[in-house]
Amino acid sequence: MKIKHFLLGFLMLVSFAATAQEDENQRTIFGPKDGSKADWGFECTVYGGVSQLKDMCAGEFSFDFGAIRNHNFAFGGFIEGLGTEEFSDPVLGNEKFGFLSCAGGIYFKPIFMSSSPVHFSLPIKIGGGSVEYTNGVWSGDYYDGYDHNYYHYNDRYYREDHSGFFLFQPGLNIDFNLFKHFHISAGVSYRMMVGMNLDYRNSRMYNDDYYHDALFTNDKEIISTDGLNGLTYTLGLTFGMF
Repeated sequence: MKIKHFLLGFLMLVSFAATAQEDENQRTIFGPKDGSKADWGFECTVYGGVSQLKDMCAGEFSFDFGAIRNHNFAFGGFIEGLGTEEFSDPVLGNEKFGFLSCAGGIYFKPIFMSSSPVHFSLPIKIGGGSVEYTNGVWSGDYYDGYDHNYYHYNDRYYREDHSGFFLFQPGLNIDFNLFKHFHISAGVSYRMMVGMNLDYRNSRMYNDDYYHDALFTNDKEIISTDGLNGLTYTLGLTFGMF
């Protein structure tokens, strides 16, 4: 219910911002006070952030590029990556595993009080991507139950499972017009990854010419379908023609 109320209020703010018009020129904190505001412009933003998930923390990186109309509404495309901290997984022999994801899509960003040196915006990202559960590398001895021998693996990438997902990520940014062509922002967003499904599989391990069925067969869920949903706190650097 709280999520429904949040989305309803968010959409009302978006509707208001999308219809708002401003005639004042854009002002900056350090630049000229009579800066102009073009009918059309563009922006290129690099975001870095930290996500607080249910049972772990994660780092997020995003690159956005889009057009701006009257500095009141921006739209374009984005790519973003997410990586969690590693942790020991008892099901997989206490090896350290973590989650990695990559997504892309489009974004819309209504902007409020754009003429003010300090204002706020409501970015909405919609897209899709893929997430995997991996240890990055695999190193150590592994016992083969079929021929009762030990095999050694060195620095080998290993992925237990992967899944696609649909991404919906609304947010709130506080934007600072530092200079005519450079802004910074601090924000918070809520990531919703819909359709994600990660399970322990009939794991197959591949190393050089050796192909091996792992000793366990398990359909146990690695993480809940909403386990990577959560708040993300970001800092953004934006360059462009506003």
